Amino acid sequence: MSKKKILILIDWFYPGFKAGGPIQSCVNMVKALKDDYDIFVMTTDTDHGENRPYEGIPTNQWIINAEFGTQLYYAKRKQLSFTEVSEQIKKIQPDFLYLNQLFSAKFVLYPLLLKLFNIISCKVILNPRGTLYQSALSHKKYKKIPFLFFFRLSRINKKILFHATNKREKVAVETNFPNSTVLIADNLPNFQQDSFQSIPKSPGILKCIFVARIVAIKNLLFALKALEKINAQITFNLIGPKEDEEYWNRCEQKIKELNDNIVVNYLGALSNHEINRHVHESHLFILPTLGE
Repeated sequence: MSKKKILILIDWFYPGFKAGGPIQSCVNMVKALKDDYDIFVMTTDTDHGENRPYEGIPTNQWIINAEFGTQLYYAKRKQLSFTEVSEQIKKIQPDFLYLNQLFSAKFVLYPLLLKLFNIISCKVILNPRGTLYQSALSHKKYKKIPFLFFFRLSRINKKILFHATNKREKVAVETNFPNSTVLIADNLPNFQQDSFQSIPKSPGILKCIFVARIVAIKNLLFALKALEKINAQITFNLIGPKEDEEYWNRCEQKIKELNDNIVVNYLGALSNHEINRHVHESHLFILPTLGE
């Protein structure tokens, strides 16, 4: 008996890492489900915020990835069209079409149009990935209002299933799109990671780490302000792409104002493997995000 097919559409996937959690969540899902389903992933050939494509990866063709046990399609980002998305969905003929993040023109809007006009018959599952929280909707409204208008006018929410990762996200979906079908399932963890090893802790010395995109919703500035009144010796390592330069400038100014006992290191955007090493070398993980 042949396995059912899952086609995952996501703007950024492995070996990309600058889009943060959604990439790792989808990687973990692929690894967990690959023995029970035939899984296909369609993504783009460029990491988040980058202009140069990944090196050594063929584009616009399905390739087998032995590590994940699945087939991947890296579309040329700048040339990706409605026709190409439509053709690949029809070629795979999935039983389930899994969409990530609400405000993706090519990997959410395009397939939803196909579903709306009954061009595809597969079950469509949409994971908003926090994009419907009020804190997220308050940023870049000019881009998000047209999407929300389309959703409500077309009533496409009646034809799809929403995947929420917690009760709060379920409420956010139902608030924006009443009478939607929403199922809750937490993100799958990485079952293949090394065991966590704690490091020695001396009184008055603390090593902290922040891992996220540098944007207002991740609330890094709040964490920096919280350090102002601390007298202990603090090392605070920041990892993540500077997605919002204006916000980073405010954070950088606050870093300069901190006392000498607070050492802040910006390490840039790192791969998941590199992040794990820095996490293992830290005492405290700080992420005061407004989205969770």
